[in-house]
Amino acid sequence: SDFVYEDSIIFANSGFYLPYKSFLDTTSSIQGSKFLFQEQVEIVFVMKYRSYLYKGLILDMVSVLDLSFNKLTGEIPPTLGQLSSIYAMNLSYNQLTGPIPKSFSNLTQLESLDLSHNNLSGEIPSALTDLTFLGAFNVNHNNLSGKVPDIKQFSTFEKSSYEGNPFLCGPPLEKSC
Repeated sequence: SDFVYEDSIIFANSGFYLPYKSFLDTTSSIQGSKFLFQEQVEIVFVMKYRSYLYKGLILDMVSVLDLSFNKLTGEIPPTLGQLSSIYAMNLSYNQLTGPIPKSFSNLTQLESLDLSHNNLSGEIPSALTDLTFLGAFNVNHNNLSGKVPDIKQFSTFEKSSYEGNPFLCGPPLEKSC
């Protein structure tokens, strides 16, 4: 259940909010948790390092969440882990704090997860290794710590996915644990 205020969307009981509603205008409305667009809208989304253009009324069928560059603050709400049909999530370049929610392991269709350039802390949840479709993962430039998962698809992610986290260790990073 989302609440809309003048210049923000608040996720109930989370301390997480969108300070802008620039993508909402007088022709958009919120019903429940869905956005209904009544005019042609274009969105460019990058998933697995490739750009895709979505245009028009197809947006109600797109299963991606891109909240990058939005000055978001607070912890990531664990309820985002309930978006079970989502294929890509980008929360990069915000001011998010706290841990990566373990509930993200419920995102079984997830192919791309970008949490880079925030202030996230704690370990990378080992349960994320169960995300069998995850092909792109980026947590660089945070404050994460502990051993980098090195099994399953996580063994294929490059050093650039983890850089800028001085307390992370283990392959593919040069710092041993």
